[in-house]
Amino acid sequence: MNVPVGNNIDLFFDVAPSNHCYLTADQVINNITNGSSKRLVTNGYKLTITGNINLTNGAQIDASSASSTVAFAGTSAQVIPPGAFLTDKVYNLTINNANNVTFSGTLNLLNTLTTTAGLLDATTNSPTIIFGGTSAQTIDATKFVSGKAYNLTINNASGVTITTDFTVDNTLSISSGILTLSATKSLTLKGNLTVTSGQIDASASTATVVFAGTAAQSIPTGAFNINKVYNLTVNNSNNVTFNGTLNLLNTLTTTSGLLNASTNNPTLP
Repeated sequence: MNVPVGNNIDLFFDVAPSNHCYLTADQVINNITNGSSKRLVTNGYKLTITGNINLTNGAQIDASSASSTVAFAGTSAQVIPPGAFLTDKVYNLTINNANNVTFSGTLNLLNTLTTTAGLLDATTNSPTIIFGGTSAQTIDATKFVSGKAYNLTINNASGVTITTDFTVDNTLSISSGILTLSATKSLTLKGNLTVTSGQIDASASTATVVFAGTAAQSIPTGAFNINKVYNLTVNNSNNVTFNGTLNLLNTLTTTSGLLNASTNNPTLP
């Protein structure tokens, strides 16, 4: 089944369609309503949504195929419902809404996040944003509301680079690849840092990692590439511990709390 040709339509799925619905060209759709078990498949085209997504009974959008783009271009704030995308994946995501776009649950970005108007709100509703591409990805100053995310996961063997001051309000997870912090930029962590594979590269000149939680925080063994961090700031009254070796290249600053360099038998070269 193919989407009817024509832009600025409302798309309603039958109660029990026989097949998934495929785009056969770039298309602008106002509202999408689907309560069936079948999916809207972008099929490598651009789907522009100017209204609302209404999905029930497990209905989803499959936007994971290469070159697929989902653009949110409403005139009032838009919301991506939890589980809206098949396996939470979207290949390219475009925000073209001056009133911003929020999402719930998890959003796995496979390629590029583009903002032409407005930003992606990755903190309201306590969501998780995953950078899960296969080519290098970037987090810059034009992407996220207030320059922060609630949960951030890096799962890209080709790496992700932060080119702006950025804050993670809850958990930063590194499951694959290197998260590189550009020179002069800061990465503020207010919750947990978990590293299963991959590392943070914070060795660039004047790059700063700030631990600013309200509960005690810990730096896992090998969290930093070659164990190096240029500047480290502790802003946590419950202190920060670390495991293994931490090679401080420039300045350790404590604005609240201290760095615990005795628990866990760590090493400061």
